[in-house]
Amino acid sequence: MVREFYPSRLRFIAFIGVLLALGCSEPMPSPPACRVADTVEPRPTANAGCIIRYGNHMLMLRHRVSGKLDLPGGTAHTGESAQCTAHRETFEETGLNVEVRQHLGTFEAGFEVYECIASGGFSEQDQSLPVPDWSRTEVSEILIQDPFATHAKQWRFPPQHLTMLDMFNRTRDSVADSSLSPQIPSTEAPPTATTESPNEVISTENGGH
Repeated sequence: MVREFYPSRLRFIAFIGVLLALGCSEPMPSPPACRVADTVEPRPTANAGCIIRYGNHMLMLRHRVSGKLDLPGGTAHTGESAQCTAHRETFEETGLNVEVRQHLGTFEAGFEVYECIASGGFSEQDQSLPVPDWSRTEVSEILIQDPFATHAKQWRFPPQHLTMLDMFNRTRDSVADSSLSPQIPSTEAPPTATTESPNEVISTENGGH
């Protein structure tokens, strides 16, 4: 008797295969010290993320499971400020050690969004960045695209689309900002993890990196 395989079952089998293939990837390194501008007031613990602008384009992630677009960001750790959550989650998903700047607003359910500046020689001419080895189980692509060329249904949370575009219009360009030293995103974990606490804050306004 020939067993029939339905498309949903085939997708599930393919997904399990991807997870097994990616299970041999390098472990994620400890996140670098949190980088927050002096002008940013500390905010209470909250889930948070970043809007990173390159010219008229924005950095966005494509989730491996859903195939939907999203901002870098995620869940807060206990006692962690919203700014440091945005910084840490962005590093974990993209490998970029950003500087967290102005608070842009709050999505439903209390998700805080910040303007974040990232350098490293990238621009809106780059259509994508390499996905760090450790985040490949969650992130399939890191894109630099025009957010106004996307549609709400392409995003993980469609109702947030218009609010996100308004936030994007209030951000500064990472390419034009020359106050940061280059931070090339890592795609492999370093041989030894750092001992810095993810809640340690480095003030970049005063020259710290």
